[in-house]
Amino acid sequence: MTSLDRKLKEIFAPSRPICIFKGINQSFLHQLNNGFSIVYQELKPQNGHIVMVKEGEKLDHILNQEKFMVALAKMLMYTEKFAGLKFSDK
Repeated sequence: MTSLDRKLKEIFAPSRPICIFKGINQSFLHQLNNGFSIVYQELKPQNGHIVMVKEGEKLDHILNQEKFMVALAKMLMYTEKFAGLKFSDK
């Protein structure tokens, strides 16, 4: 099992969504939007600068792809519909 598989398994393990506002019912899109805004803080450039690269190394691409997959998994776990799925369906 790769490190990405382990990270995704940990994120997908709970059967309940990550709750931001307790006691407030939100629509699916509100939940998704809240998850996106929280995950975006992890993904945005830390120094505020974006560098355009025409050529890159394969390892850098793979590491960035893993980072985005983990962020997407976290974002989806903020929604009740996705978190309520069976583990095998996630």
